[in-house]
Amino acid sequence: MKRTFVDRDPGLLRPWIAKDEALLRFWLVGGGVPSASLGQVAEIADQFGDGHVYLTSRANLQIRGLPHDDGSGGVAHRSLDVGLVALDESTAQIRVGSHVWGETVLLKQLPFGSIAQRDGRRARHVEVVDGSLTLGAANRLAQLSEVLIVTQWRSIIAPDCAA
Repeated sequence: MKRTFVDRDPGLLRPWIAKDEALLRFWLVGGGVPSASLGQVAEIADQFGDGHVYLTSRANLQIRGLPHDDGSGGVAHRSLDVGLVALDESTAQIRVGSHVWGETVLLKQLPFGSIAQRDGRRARHVEVVDGSLTLGAANRLAQLSEVLIVTQWRSIIAPDCAA
């Protein structure tokens, strides 16, 4: 797939400016986020936004309801690093920089609950209702594992839990 335009998606350094608020998107490589970082994002949402962290269908995080000024976003020219971009709930595509797109791959949704890992430990797949986390919910999830994985199904996987 060849892109003929510069990405206009919101990011951490380029907020999306709506009529009366700004939206920030946190691009997560492979959906991974340290538990402590999820808690910090939830604190920012609680203090400055609408109080929720939103999980996207592309396995990223968003904060909405942020105040803004002119929204000039002076870093729109920068490219991204490497990532896996969920195109929908069943396919994803590898992306390198702004212009290089790899093959698409099929994705299979995992069941919610406990999932066996190859090393004998368990992962926990947690449904996030409406894809929206409050500060309290983010803090409870952070207690499950040091690293959390946001999925394109707007859920969270906590790997390496005790068996």
